[in-house]
Amino acid sequence: GGHTALRFDGADDFFQLPSGMADFSLGLTTFVVVNEQQPDSYTSLLEFSNGSEMDDIAVGQYQDRLAFEVLNDSMQGDAIQYDVPQVYTTVLGTDGQVVLRRNGATAGSSPSPFSMPTVVTRRQNFVGQSLYGGSVTYLGLLGEALVYGRTLSDAELVKTENDLKRRWSCCN
Repeated sequence: GGHTALRFDGADDFFQLPSGMADFSLGLTTFVVVNEQQPDSYTSLLEFSNGSEMDDIAVGQYQDRLAFEVLNDSMQGDAIQYDVPQVYTTVLGTDGQVVLRRNGATAGSSPSPFSMPTVVTRRQNFVGQSLYGGSVTYLGLLGEALVYGRTLSDAELVKTENDLKRRWSCCN
């Protein structure tokens, strides 16, 4: 939509965030505005952890599908659409149910509840990188990322997704 975004090269571009991301006992909601450029077997848009497969929470793609993971629980949603701006939303309810959304429509839901993330300070938090073995750094554009330490209501989800689509002139 002609807006400034960050370009990740898929080789060594990523951000490390400060320690935190500790308490998701009220749920978790994330939004990312992206334009993914190349298929990969596994990459994270957001990862909060204490090392590879330690207290990890990951939002990204696995085998060209939207993906979400909390420690040993993982799921995949709809196929990734490449070279098209998208708003991805991930919702982890306090009941452990997960819903993945793309541009405001459901793109997958967990068949069974996830375990809630352990309440612990995560010290290895990234945008565009995963510590999972065999993963690659993100290749594409990232316009915005939002992380809420609670489950947003349906009205809040729709409002935030619509605000992001309007702000980025995309993603219908």
